[in-house]
Amino acid sequence: MLIPTTLFPFAAAFVVLFAIALMQVIGLGDVFGDADADGEFDMDADVDGHAGAVEGLMSFLGMGKMPFLMWLSLLLFLFSSTGFIGQYVIEGLTGSMLPALLAAPLALVPALPLTGLASSAFARILPRDETTAIARQSLLGKRGHIDIGMARRGSPARAIVKDIYGQSHNVMVEPHEDGASYVAGDEVLLVRQEGDLFFAISDSDRRLGTVG
Repeated sequence: MLIPTTLFPFAAAFVVLFAIALMQVIGLGDVFGDADADGEFDMDADVDGHAGAVEGLMSFLGMGKMPFLMWLSLLLFLFSSTGFIGQYVIEGLTGSMLPALLAAPLALVPALPLTGLASSAFARILPRDETTAIARQSLLGKRGHIDIGMARRGSPARAIVKDIYGQSHNVMVEPHEDGASYVAGDEVLLVRQEGDLFFAISDSDRRLGTVG
């Protein structure tokens, strides 16, 4: 049975969803399971606003709250289901379905926020350690404060930083610039990561123009 072109985007989404499920069954899913952990930002101080907007959008869509393939599968399922149901409802009301190029973006309108809501719900019951690496990388561009010690180049100190969900993380921090140092209570901005070590700048660095 041929699929009507009006339903093709939603059928294609279902096929991709089936392919992801098949990869999980045969063990290939682990190869792509950390796809969302590759988005490391090497940020400078003048892009704080843009990064905040992107992170706000990601939070709205539920990205980062669960492993990427699970999030993508959820989006594909909701997009496909919304599309199929919507097309058949429209056909029942008007006698014909919408063109695929119009139906697909219309189906995304409810599918995207529904994915965000569902991701938040699923995140509450998922094991937290599966997203530890992702959560730490998402701290780039976030502000925190030095908690214990003095941070100098070659001598990190412990800082407390909150992610976009309000969860606090203890991280080791060194100054991004040679000659800078931060003491307990200083507010810093994480701009670079090397393994488990973060590099930061402070407002005083920015005022003095030491950040290139």
